[in-house]
Amino acid sequence: MNKYIKSIIEDYTYPIINSLTYSNGDMLIFDGHKVNDNYILRILCKSSIDSYFQYNEESYISHFSVLTSEENSKYSIFAGEGSWGNDGIVFAMDKEYEKPLWFFFLDNSNPFVKIQFETADVIVIQSSSGLNIRIPIDSPENLKVISSFNIS
Repeated sequence: MNKYIKSIIEDYTYPIINSLTYSNGDMLIFDGHKVNDNYILRILCKSSIDSYFQYNEESYISHFSVLTSEENSKYSIFAGEGSWGNDGIVFAMDKEYEKPLWFFFLDNSNPFVKIQFETADVIVIQSSSGLNIRIPIDSPENLKVISSFNIS
């Protein structure tokens, strides 16, 4: 497991960049923005959390709070808010091995306040502004905005 991933979970901090970071340190950078009543979320590129900290100070982070969690026999999912106001965070933990699988951060979603298991391996998260995102736990890069009403 990448050293930064361990500290993310232990210290409740995350880089201020719209991204999905895997436990090995790979990072997918996202663009997320509103167009009319729709929220557009797309992957821009692949990088790494090591690369991020190579070019950014380690103090350029958001502190986060877990507001809700859900679990099933395989996974524990946590969601909440970052310290910059509009941030939303979600992360998945493997219950059997007690290790983080991935961490997702958006700086303009508002806090994620609800998690629902759609199936044993797929979750839907909802932000306080009405953004709903479906995330396959084993392939979170395939996430999809399923509704984006009331996004301000």
